[in-house]
Amino acid sequence: MSKYLRIYKDIDGTTIYRYHFPSLLELVNYLRTTEVRHDIFPIIHSERIDKPDKPFFGEPLDATLDHLIYGYNQSYAEYREQSQIGKIEIEQEIDYSRVRPVRSRSGSRVDVNAYLNGSDKCMLRAVRSVPKQFRTINYDLAYKAATKKEVIVNRGMICMLLIKALEQNNISVNLNCFNLLYQVIDKETGKTEMIYTTINLKDVDRTLNESMCIGPFNRPEFVRRVIFRLIETTPVNKAWQVEYGHVLKDSAKLKRIIGAGEDDITFENPENMGIKGEDIYDDFESVVKYLKLEDVVKLRKILK
Repeated sequence: MSKYLRIYKDIDGTTIYRYHFPSLLELVNYLRTTEVRHDIFPIIHSERIDKPDKPFFGEPLDATLDHLIYGYNQSYAEYREQSQIGKIEIEQEIDYSRVRPVRSRSGSRVDVNAYLNGSDKCMLRAVRSVPKQFRTINYDLAYKAATKKEVIVNRGMICMLLIKALEQNNISVNLNCFNLLYQVIDKETGKTEMIYTTINLKDVDRTLNESMCIGPFNRPEFVRRVIFRLIETTPVNKAWQVEYGHVLKDSAKLKRIIGAGEDDITFENPENMGIKGEDIYDDFESVVKYLKLEDVVKLRKILK
């Protein structure tokens, strides 16, 4: 059994194949070194070349995996221009970088008056005026096959800008993207299997590498090449070989399975979040309202 996979039963009896990858690099290495289950998947859809009018059309498997390691540096500027994300400016009402001196037994400099008065707390150290907060963003990689490319691009760019907005407002972000698919194995008994995958893209103490997010967030072939390939390495029932699973629409069940906390921010189906792929500012406003972050994230529209 791989160190990235564990198999367990959900409370409703569903068999869950649970993958976790601490980075895109470990995901790519796993996919390149793990054998495909040809006994389950006689046709390897992750390698098939589709016509441009097909859903999830894009680069072939090897090129997609290469980009997940090295990023999409050239494409990032194109996505910014395509989405017009530059027309949005984040307002910051408080300078959270400001610090104030506090007396302590240890610090970077001496408080001379406290020292002369015999205080044991005669050193000064700098502390933030406002304590830093922490939030987790769970980004659902799944969407309907008929979803417009503009919607996919806008959702990804909005998530990246939202992270920037939160961190400007003293909230450090841990970013996990996830994919949750299920397949009914036996309609009479209701026997079901599920593949639940998480990939960590950013820890709270790290800066977001935006070019590395382009693949999972904005490239339609990511699902076809990467998620399909992962499914093809999994020892699931042969019922998966035709449809490769279905997207879980039950929001409450989804959040329960991924263990979303009360303060977590979950990017779900773009349709549910009001993302239409037309005006990026309107889409961002819809997302902020859907996530109930109006008091945290203030936007200003830049006229060009």
